[in-house]
Amino acid sequence: MYCIKCGKEMRENSKFCSYCGTPAYSIQAPIVEIVEREEVPPQSKAKDSVIISIIGGTMILAILMIVMLGTWIR
Repeated sequence: MYCIKCGKEMRENSKFCSYCGTPAYSIQAPIVEIVEREEVPPQSKAKDSVIISIIGGTMILAILMIVMLGTWIR
C-alpha cells in the first residue's frame, strides 16, 4: 500500500503514513463483471448489395419522375 499524498510505501495495517502523517485510506478497486457478448455473424456482401441496389433503383425512379413531371407541366 502506498501513501496517496507522498507516494511512499506504507505497511498494510498502518492508519497513517510514517513519512508525512497522511491518514491511510482503504480504497478498494471497483468490481468489474466481465460479460461475454454473443457473436453476431457479419452481414453477407450479397445482402449489402441488394440493399444498395434497391436504394439506387428508387433514386433513379424518383429522378425520372421529377424530370417527367417537369416536362409535363410546361
